[in-house]
Amino acid sequence: MECILQNQQLQKLDLELIWQSVQNQNDFEFKPNLYSFFTPMITLKTLKTLKIHILIYIFSEVNKLITLMENLEVLKLSIKEDFPTESSSTINNFFKTLQSHQNTLIKKLSIHYHCIQYTGINITKIIKHIEKNKDLKKISLKNISYNLTIEIPNFFRTNLNIKCIKFPNNFYFNKTSAENLCCYLINSLFLEELQVSSTITISSKSFFNAISINQSLRKLVLKHFINNYNRHYEISLEDTQFYFNVVVNSLIEDFSITSYINNTSDFYDNYNKYNLNKNLVDYKFTNFLKSLENSLAKQRNLRKINIIIPNISCEHAGVFGDFIIKNVGLQKIDFFAGYNLRMLMDNKIDVLKIQNSFIPNESHNINAVLYEIFNKLLVGANRIIKITENNYKKSVTDIKSLEKNNILTLNSKKSPKNSNDFSPLHYFSILILSSQIQKLTEINLRYVYLESYSTIFNELLKKFKFLKKIKLRILNKNNHNILLPDIIKTLTSNMKKVSYIKCKFKYICIINTLEIFNDLGNHKALKIFKLKRCRLIGNNLENMLNEFLYKSRLRSLCLCHIIFSCELIAQLAKGLEINETITCLRLEKMIVEVKVEEFKVKVFFKIIKSVELKKNYEVLSIYFLNESKNDFFSCYNEEKTKNEAVEYYLSCVNTMIFNNKNLKEFNVCVKIPDKYFLKYSKMLLNAIKNNKSLKVVNCFDIEEINENKNFIQNILNECCYKKDRIYDYYSIKLMPIVISELIKTSSLSLKNAVVKKLFGNCKCKTLSLTYKKNYTKNYRIYKYNFIEMLKFLEQIIIFDIIFSSVEIKIIEKNIRKLENLHTIKLKNDSIQNYDISPFLEAKTLRSLKISNIIFIEACLSKFTEKIKFLHLETLTLKNINFDQNSKIQTSFVQLIDAITSSTLKVLKIYIKYTENLLKSLIERLYKFSNLECISLSITNNFIRYENSIKMIILLVKNKTLRLNKIKINKYTWDLEKLKQEKCLKAGKGNFCPVDLMILAEICEEKVVDNIESLDLLGNTDIVDSCFVKNILRIIRASKCSEVVLEMLRNRHSNEITSLLQEKESSVIMLIIS
Repeated sequence: MECILQNQQLQKLDLELIWQSVQNQNDFEFKPNLYSFFTPMITLKTLKTLKIHILIYIFSEVNKLITLMENLEVLKLSIKEDFPTESSSTINNFFKTLQSHQNTLIKKLSIHYHCIQYTGINITKIIKHIEKNKDLKKISLKNISYNLTIEIPNFFRTNLNIKCIKFPNNFYFNKTSAENLCCYLINSLFLEELQVSSTITISSKSFFNAISINQSLRKLVLKHFINNYNRHYEISLEDTQFYFNVVVNSLIEDFSITSYINNTSDFYDNYNKYNLNKNLVDYKFTNFLKSLENSLAKQRNLRKINIIIPNISCEHAGVFGDFIIKNVGLQKIDFFAGYNLRMLMDNKIDVLKIQNSFIPNESHNINAVLYEIFNKLLVGANRIIKITENNYKKSVTDIKSLEKNNILTLNSKKSPKNSNDFSPLHYFSILILSSQIQKLTEINLRYVYLESYSTIFNELLKKFKFLKKIKLRILNKNNHNILLPDIIKTLTSNMKKVSYIKCKFKYICIINTLEIFNDLGNHKALKIFKLKRCRLIGNNLENMLNEFLYKSRLRSLCLCHIIFSCELIAQLAKGLEINETITCLRLEKMIVEVKVEEFKVKVFFKIIKSVELKKNYEVLSIYFLNESKNDFFSCYNEEKTKNEAVEYYLSCVNTMIFNNKNLKEFNVCVKIPDKYFLKYSKMLLNAIKNNKSLKVVNCFDIEEINENKNFIQNILNECCYKKDRIYDYYSIKLMPIVISELIKTSSLSLKNAVVKKLFGNCKCKTLSLTYKKNYTKNYRIYKYNFIEMLKFLEQIIIFDIIFSSVEIKIIEKNIRKLENLHTIKLKNDSIQNYDISPFLEAKTLRSLKISNIIFIEACLSKFTEKIKFLHLETLTLKNINFDQNSKIQTSFVQLIDAITSSTLKVLKIYIKYTENLLKSLIERLYKFSNLECISLSITNNFIRYENSIKMIILLVKNKTLRLNKIKINKYTWDLEKLKQEKCLKAGKGNFCPVDLMILAEICEEKVVDNIESLDLLGNTDIVDSCFVKNILRIIRASKCSEVVLEMLRNRHSNEITSLLQEKESSVIMLIIS
């Protein structure tokens, strides 16, 4: 923010707040306080355009800030969180705030939100507020969620200044609101763009009559209405023909609509749709194209169209694509689906920009037509040098650079952040343009919806004649695999040089072993095969896996995250036993379908027994997907049987390590009982010692310890492990003893380097421990256990960390040894009720700050027991609470009574006070004889606390304590400084009614008696029912002769003046600003 504020000429600002959510066993809410981060932005006087990706819980606070930015003209807010119940009216309140502040100049407003509750947005109120905001020219609302539909009861009537209206497609019209919109269209002279849901056509006659009359509208988008992916409002082809005919005779230049091949326009369910026979569908579609052609022949202004037909067949998609190409060639249209086909046809496009369809889960339908169009038009488009996606800078594909490489790599993760929004058309376009590159030997397609153009992909694949490697990471939408068998058949039948095949699915899909392994077994060029995330099925009598491993010449086999039946595992084990060519075997994250857990152990033993006596392995990686919290052998009820199974496993591990002298990686691991950890760790340590080529054990890279640089960068940084290789449990739970022993044998320089990486240097005085999502448990343990090495450490700040019992004990042990540690701050916004008493073990602790903690009874007892023995000077308890509302008074008194430190100078307790709570606190202040500052939090109903405030001022007057600083709300009263001033100037916006009450008490008790002038400018919230009373008390009790007020009502001014004239001979000057 400091960098932003330095640019005082800034006109446009785009802020994206990225924060990492905390997932923990107690599911506490994570709420960082970021409002103070935004506050300085009001100094940016030249800022006209502001875009914020914002967190929902501070949205309401930022609303207040925006109203202070008077030069702001364009505001875009993106809220990517669900609305919690307590924030359900946030958007409604925002429009109300915006409308009530007439000093704002906002003309363009865009809000993207995620709301799953009906109460999250009240369209009636929003329309009402927009009606009153005459300065607003463009309004855009977009709901990221489709789980909710909202009825529009009415529409704008009087605000005819709006140029652009964009409503989400889950806002639906009834007859009344539809007619309202029609009247608005007829009367509007400025509306240029209208985007609403297709439900407006329930009053189709009135709507399109209004379209014909309107003279300003240039763009019309009828968004496909959808509810929770099931409920649709579908416009039939016949009605689309009529609507299109109206549009071509209007002034509209850009028209989008979604149409279905149904009998009528109506609401439909996905699971209960009326299917038409093929002949009728063909007839309807033929008539549809004829009608479109007739309409286009007489069009006047329409140059851009987008007609989406989600239930279109591949056959009709081809016909429709030809129809579009034909009319582009006849110059009847230029754009289709957002693409300038005229320029593409004339080979005048150098950058092809891929658009995004707005229909969730149905974008492949419009793409089906575009595939046909692009398949014809891109063939001759030799001027294209770049393809971009959604205008993101990172999603640029340089076509010319592809010609220089023999590897084609396409990865949607490098483009838009949400790969689900990435159009497969991008890949399809690249594949077409790159199919002519003769020297391409490798294709790597990552995160691609291949199934959306599965019928074309295999034909395209045949054009890559020199292909040797193919890697596919497919974003499938269901568990039915319709791609891989055809791809395998294409590769093995037409591409004899392919030696490397890798395929990974996003979701588990079903694959028949006969459909792929029969062809793969006969493909003699295949050396490496990798298959990830699928369920293998097959007839046990076929022995397909066994035959595949027997016939193939594989060197490397990787089956990762595969679901096996016991029969297929038996086939796999038998094949591995007879195979003599495989040197790299990875069976990782296996899932075996068993009815009895003991069978899972037997299956595992069958696999490792098949490779136990082999001596040619360089890589052995065999482990299950970790689904249970118990150890792998807990399925055995008898302890003896369980111990025998574990001993057998350890024996096999020892044999495999001993036999394979060239072993480079060994990850044959399962969860074992704790009592075997030492024996298991010793076995691994001996293996590492005796086998110098062994570099990876249980997915842990040993070289990252042996080599200083690797150890520092890869072990102790935020991303400790390679995510595509590691499985969390096996590297973290099984390896800490091994890793610790290896570190002990490392050099002193390495240890110093580790400390430097962890903390910066050994002499740091302040340590901030903040939650990091990518930190592993091992990393945290290392860091916490190195704290004791920071001998000069004075302050620890802990922010939003969920400590395990082991971690907190490590911290407790470490802070005991620190002689200079005097300050600990716990700022845990997401962890609200856990035991924090171990942090009180610091023996030289002088300052303690705790935020957002809910004390449960057991934790409170531990906390109060330990805090008794501290010699604190500063104590801050912010936003604390207690788990039992009925015992708040008792618990609060218990907490205050436990604070016995006579050295306490500063006490800050922010809690939701009642009169009794505040009274209990003040009655106990006498024991803090050295107390200099007290800070509380009272935000409303100030008159209820008048007696408590009197008690505090009397403590100051009687000099019972050394109290000289008081803060009740926002303003801090420095009484020593106040005694030196004659003119009291309140901080802007800091004064509230309670501060007037305090000042009155100070003056009446003669704590200060030299105030001659009181300046309250900038404090408009000080007026309450006691305002006049408190002002008079101040004037009468002091020498004050001048009071400067702001926006004071005449009756208040007259009342003050009148009362003074009645009872006072002195003259007071009231200055009203």
